[in-house]
Amino acid sequence: MTRRELERGIKAFDLQKFFLKDTSKISEYSAILVITDNQLILTENGDHGRDYHIDTLADICKIIYDIPEMGGITNWSQYMKEIERQYASNLIWARLSNENSEPIFWIIFPETITQNQYNLFATWAYNQNNISILTEVEEHLQRAFVGFRGLTETGYGLEQALDYASTLIREKEMWKPIDMNIVGKTIADFKIQKVSKKVKV
Repeated sequence: MTRRELERGIKAFDLQKFFLKDTSKISEYSAILVITDNQLILTENGDHGRDYHIDTLADICKIIYDIPEMGGITNWSQYMKEIERQYASNLIWARLSNENSEPIFWIIFPETITQNQYNLFATWAYNQNNISILTEVEEHLQRAFVGFRGLTETGYGLEQALDYASTLIREKEMWKPIDMNIVGKTIADFKIQKVSKKVKV
């Protein structure tokens, strides 16, 4: 995935179409949410939603942190794991999938997050349009489908995920890589959108 492809993917991504699409005959259709200290990225996985989440996450890390391509790589898997260890371990990120008409939204938290990361996550979660979409999916499924996992807790519900995230804020406790390329939405972008303070999903 190139930077241009990522930017196009972010611009084209539609959360409602993703989760409400009929995928009864599709076994590979995924997207990813990534929250750094400065931006929120939401896009289809690479290869039109068919790539593995970890590969798409590594691609995004390479783009936003300006990680140079390594020549002569003999162990690609090890290279990807190293990117995940150094960069992805600091991110809030989520696996979104809608395969065989089974929508999943699974949020993964690092050990600690910054206030900025929490603000981005909360602002996105409180967005009325996102709440409406996630509620519609949940009502269609007749069950909770938003889940989360952290080092100390696993649970269900967007509101519970926000509560858990608020306990992880530790400024300057961990090294955070600097975003070299802003391709997603920043807090400034969200400020012009209507936000609701009611989250029940």
